[in-house]
Amino acid sequence: MEKLFNNILLPIYFNRQAEFMVEKAVHFANHLQCNLHLLHVIPVTPLSKLLNSVCELLGIRETHTAIKQEVYRWQTKFARQLKKGQLLFINLEKGDPGEKISQYIESHDIDMLLTDERLHFLPGFSQPANTSAQNLHFAILTMAAQLEFQRIKTIVLPIGRNLFLNKLRVAAYLAKESGAAIHLVAIETEEESKYELSYMTKAFRILKDNTNIPVVCTTLNKGNNAGAALIKYGEKVKADLIIVNPQVLNILRRQHRRLFHKTNSNESLPILAVD
Repeated sequence: MEKLFNNILLPIYFNRQAEFMVEKAVHFANHLQCNLHLLHVIPVTPLSKLLNSVCELLGIRETHTAIKQEVYRWQTKFARQLKKGQLLFINLEKGDPGEKISQYIESHDIDMLLTDERLHFLPGFSQPANTSAQNLHFAILTMAAQLEFQRIKTIVLPIGRNLFLNKLRVAAYLAKESGAAIHLVAIETEEESKYELSYMTKAFRILKDNTNIPVVCTTLNKGNNAGAALIKYGEKVKADLIIVNPQVLNILRRQHRRLFHKTNSNESLPILAVD
């Protein structure tokens, strides 16, 4: 099967979880045989300029300099952990984080963006239905502590009237790499149930005619909330990954957090957005 991912980008923030996030990103890059890009953007604001001026007057090391030293340590540590032939790139930028990340994605042919809860830094994701969020040329994976690609056994893929072929291609690629089963899910509405079922049937036939991946077909009644229905189904089948369209990513993540808050759960279900 054609290799789908070549360059993974992880924006880094130098918080308490930063090194853990990089370790997970190295793991993903090794499993998918990709180059790994780490990007830290220092926001330029009047306050940050003032603080740097004060630090300079007091002879205190500038934050940017301290970060450079940490980056050098990471370069030494993590470059050795990547498999032979894979490269680690670490870049520091100053400016607006959303703009710099978007520019980096375009200029470095990024295939997958790894993110935690800071997706709002990207233009087009403050409003999930924004058109710029519907025309992505890269996948977005929300990282979770328990996600390990070689241990993915259940992938949930909602099928609707929107074009699903690229999502299907990515799901099949990951399922083949990890030996996972794919659950095709049609979320019914009263007006469009027959259309949803026909698209699920097409997806099923594509998978069965071209792969030996185990496939499960399910229909869900969305009730009052399609996102909640999908998340609950993912929990029921112990899904390791849900693959969705970019325009529903933030909606699904918000619904996910609400459900976990109600149940006092600390777990997180990884979501991969593919255009």
